[in-house]
Amino acid sequence: MPAFVIPNVIKWHWWRFNGYGFFAGMVTGTLSALVLLFIGKPEYMARLGLEAISLHPVYVKFPIIMILSTIASIGVCLVTKPEEDAVLKSFYRTVRPWGFWQPIYEKCRAEDPSIQPNRDFWRDWFNIAVGIVWELAMVASPIFLVIQQYGKALIGLVIFLMDLRDPEVHLVQPPRTSRRNRQAPRSPPRPNAQLRTGASSRQTPSQLGTPSRPLGILRFSPATWFEEKMRKK
Repeated sequence: MPAFVIPNVIKWHWWRFNGYGFFAGMVTGTLSALVLLFIGKPEYMARLGLEAISLHPVYVKFPIIMILSTIASIGVCLVTKPEEDAVLKSFYRTVRPWGFWQPIYEKCRAEDPSIQPNRDFWRDWFNIAVGIVWELAMVASPIFLVIQQYGKALIGLVIFLMDLRDPEVHLVQPPRTSRRNRQAPRSPPRPNAQLRTGASSRQTPSQLGTPSRPLGILRFSPATWFEEKMRKK
């Protein structure tokens, strides 16, 4: 897992990042994880005449893997060509990422002066916090189910479903008929006429009148609620 963290973070925040750097970071992180696993096994190190180096898997191994992955990703990006400007500008216009994107921002600004950088810093951080809680609930709920802690599994499932998508409540207006239909309702066609002409027994939209129209959609989720609060400020 630590081998994939740094490449997946840097790619959003640095315009110079490319596919070669992503690949190098993942490979270096994976290999370093295997090496750290090897040096912690006494049976492996005994063959080399060395003592095993016991490292805590969280406080020591993870930082080492992430540091080596970072060095590899940045180093390979600096010695290889960046992505094409068209790709980077398209990505910036679509995502508006934070971080070190000033050269791409200036190029986009030269083409379209209306482009502005991302100013929704706190909203995005709030969405990140909501996403972390959502993903933890998604992972933890099946685990609690397997170990038969059903109460915690249910809590995780509820949290997962709460932000899976925005709940929608549709308020539907009753169908309205035209004035002509209200004054003189049309009698149904005769069966013999249908057989002669091949007409369908289904009514057309003009016979049914104006179809139902939604009056609106009520949405609520933590992210949309926070967005509305920030917009009012």
